[in-house]
Amino acid sequence: MKTIWKRFFALRFVLGLLLIAGILDTALSLWKPVERSTLFVKNDYEKIALSHNGNTTFDRAFYGNSVLISAYREDLSASGYANVGIAYGTMTDLAAMLEGNYLTVNENLVVMLNYFTLLDTMETDPTYPWHRGVLEPYCYFQRDRIQSFVMRTVDTVFLGYASNGLPRFSDFGRTICHGAMTDAELKERAAAHEKAYWRQDLSNYQENLKALEQVAAYCKTHGIRLRVVFAPWNDYIAMPEYPKAAMEAARAICEEQGIEVLDLTSAFPRDCFYDLGHFNYEYGAVRFTKEIDPWLSA
Repeated sequence: MKTIWKRFFALRFVLGLLLIAGILDTALSLWKPVERSTLFVKNDYEKIALSHNGNTTFDRAFYGNSVLISAYREDLSASGYANVGIAYGTMTDLAAMLEGNYLTVNENLVVMLNYFTLLDTMETDPTYPWHRGVLEPYCYFQRDRIQSFVMRTVDTVFLGYASNGLPRFSDFGRTICHGAMTDAELKERAAAHEKAYWRQDLSNYQENLKALEQVAAYCKTHGIRLRVVFAPWNDYIAMPEYPKAAMEAARAICEEQGIEVLDLTSAFPRDCFYDLGHFNYEYGAVRFTKEIDPWLSA
């Protein structure tokens, strides 16, 4: 009998701990200290929210990856579109954002496509919230940034910098590019991309092409006007076979879905670019924003 009671109390103790852990995890998930506090490094999705007063609901949204971030200057645009580009953003990311209510678009959504937004093997940022598993605890999902915060705190205290306060990450600007690569640097970048990405055939683009169809279906269901921009490409290096084939596959989906496409693949000269696809902030982004604004406003 005593053994039974011991097991009963042990079970109650374990269940109690699990209940406390569940309540704590729920509280942390609602509070979101890592996402909200500037004590933690911010990902691009969090920067979008924090730079728009915590808002991720927009009447007009322009989505893409770092190429969009470098090209479209929201501060110079009169179109009213928010730049919701995220580093390493893919179409599967966008589908998850819309379907999981991480991004709400009321009226107009424009998507900038390049082959990276369609490449299934492209590694995305694992800290984006839609990558968190259903049963994954908050602290485990945020473990890398929490560990980094703890290590910085320890260093600050033990190195005698505590009087200056803990370091803050209050710059919500996403990464931009300045200047332009030299010929040698462009060739080196092209060689690296050729080895890492350009040999992958269309079988490596299927998930994101399907996600493009999912986004189109979502927009039709929710009454959102969807348009697509094919991102500019620096013609100093010819676009390779498989990236070009991926873009044509995306074009076919857009035609089938009745989505308007603005093809800017060859629309801008080399002096607008920092590298093969990113624009430079001081000239290329200014020109891109000025030229695309009338189309965005139409």
